[in-house]
Amino acid sequence: MNHDHSKKTPDGASFDRSASQDSLDELSMDDYWKELENIHETRGNNHEERVALVVKEPDEGELEEEWLKEAGLSNLFGESSGDSLESVVFLSTLTRTQKAAVEKRVETVTQTMRKKNKQHQIPDVRDIFRLQNDSKGKV
Repeated sequence: MNHDHSKKTPDGASFDRSASQDSLDELSMDDYWKELENIHETRGNNHEERVALVVKEPDEGELEEEWLKEAGLSNLFGESSGDSLESVVFLSTLTRTQKAAVEKRVETVTQTMRKKNKQHQIPDVRDIFRLQNDSKGKV
């Protein structure tokens, strides 16, 4: 393989590129591709870290709800808890310790659901100060 390193310029003059110049160009390209690969790897790792930070920790009520569902006790809380007789019959089959544990979990789930469903409305500032001004004028 005999490489002709002679190149013609637009004005017709020729020049020689040395083999060392070609190897420098190849090294530069190798460095370029390695750097590009490093950048992609770094960005990929950062993306994975960001995803990990987004994961939400479940609160205690959610954990208890999951436990009750896995144990097949989802009928003891929520909208399906309407039949209290069925719940009483089921709980009577458990030991005192088991019953206490289940009741505690059900209570935790119920409180969590109430907190989530409770709509706390913050009063408007204008309403608060209007009430104070009205009472001063009447005194």
